[in-house]
Amino acid sequence: MGGPSVVTALVEALGDEASQVRREAADAIGDIGGPAGGLGEFESTEAVYARLDR
Repeated sequence: MGGPSVVTALVEALGDEASQVRREAADAIGDIGGPAGGLGEFESTEAVYARLDR
């Protein structure tokens, strides 16, 4: 077997598209006010992008 897993291969192939999907998800979460449950102040969209792109 020795080769990369299917998941690893897909992640590497998708690269920028996966990053864009994460950004769009962060935008959508921001648009609805973040997680449900009233957790106080939420991160800015830029902070979410920075955290997701690590």
